[in-house]
Amino acid sequence: MTAPGSTEPTAIGRYELSSTLGIGGFAKVHRAYDPALDGDVAVKILLSLFVDNDDIRHRFLQEARLLRRVDSPNLIRVYDIGELDDGRPYFVMELAEGGALADRLVARTGSALDRGSMGQVIEALAVGLSALHTADVVHRDIKPDNLLIAGGGHDDTTQVGASILADGERLLIGDLGLAKDHQQTSAGPTVSGGTPFYRPPEQMTPGAPITPAADIYAATAVVWYLLTGAHPPETAAVPAQLTSMPTAWQPVLERGLEHDPTLRHATIEEWAAEAHNAVEAAPATGYDPVKVGDA
Repeated sequence: MTAPGSTEPTAIGRYELSSTLGIGGFAKVHRAYDPALDGDVAVKILLSLFVDNDDIRHRFLQEARLLRRVDSPNLIRVYDIGELDDGRPYFVMELAEGGALADRLVARTGSALDRGSMGQVIEALAVGLSALHTADVVHRDIKPDNLLIAGGGHDDTTQVGASILADGERLLIGDLGLAKDHQQTSAGPTVSGGTPFYRPPEQMTPGAPITPAADIYAATAVVWYLLTGAHPPETAAVPAQLTSMPTAWQPVLERGLEHDPTLRHATIEEWAAEAHNAVEAAPATGYDPVKVGDA
């Protein structure tokens, strides 16, 4: 069913579409009501511009299938997949009512980020990425905008000292549109991609080997953002800026942002253990993203 004068559906099967949650480079995400579940969900629909683009269509469907294949409490869940009458594929997924971590950090500008919040983000990254890596998948686009908040509710995100997540909320890894699935042995060369400041050097070279070390680099870049409120520097500038970081964090950041992926942490679990140690060792005043508004 479509609205008069519009090509956009107002309902897809049993899903009743309402507001638009966001529009990306290749797809639009709608909020929708599912009467069978008696709750809201998110429906992601490929933009009509790309309905005949086989590569983009494949990536869109691969994202849904990967999220169905890999189960983790810190990954967005996919409930359903289908195709519109005009040929555009869509999939139905868990609704992240709390929006993106990046938006919540903007709302907290000027208030300190407590140890518990740092630990929550590190643990969510570790659990979600561990599940992907165990399934031979590399995310390739970890960043604050792709870390989503589901469940519960947060009454006051600007409250000084408040945890970044309220009771009942979970931090979820979303947007696997750039993911590399190493189980697809017939796949062609890996294209370059990712987000500036968060993508590792090897991801900018078409055909370069992509390993879990790419996600370790990006996870470390997220930590840099949490500590400073600013995007991390280009790799070559990391050593010069490390001296301004809390001492306990310097070894984690230096190793995680290594230009050479073989010199980074061997696994996301090893990275998380070192990062959790830094959380405990660093002074509480070290967590203050005062410049997050201009990131």
